[in-house]
Amino acid sequence: MNKLISWAKEHPTEATIGGLVAGLAVLYFMGFFSGGGQAQAGADNASAYYAAQAAQTQSGNAVQIAQIEAQSGTAQDLIAANANVQNSQIWSQVGLQETQANDQASMSMAPFQTEAQYISTLGQIASLPPLVSSSSSSGFLGIGAGSKTTSTPNPNAMAAAANLNNLSNGFFNT
Repeated sequence: MNKLISWAKEHPTEATIGGLVAGLAVLYFMGFFSGGGQAQAGADNASAYYAAQAAQTQSGNAVQIAQIEAQSGTAQDLIAANANVQNSQIWSQVGLQETQANDQASMSMAPFQTEAQYISTLGQIASLPPLVSSSSSSGFLGIGAGSKTTSTPNPNAMAAAANLNNLSNGFFNT
């Protein structure tokens, strides 16, 4: 250090210039020359305020978008649920109407089915074979012996044939 002081005494101009340069360098690195002083600090405060406002607006917009999307999803779910309920109701009504139509058709066909069964039964009875009766006589000591076979129509077959005739006349003459 003694050498530095003795050199500065021998070279006063160079020592003064060196001291000034070193002082300016220290001030520069400390930010003294970075601009505007308090004006810069005010600008920094304003930019920080507006940046905070922009961030708050962006977060508010993000919350609003999330709420809108949630409401939209809820509305879509509600629409789908209502459509499913209406679809189920329509199909149940269609199924009920189909069942009622089938029942009505069965009920309207029942008399014809009964009549068809009646006609079939009458046809079977009408086709019964005639009644056959045989009689034989031994005569007196074998004289005049003989046998006689007679065939008479079956009375049930005759009645069934008459009923069939009445049914067909009523059916075909209407």
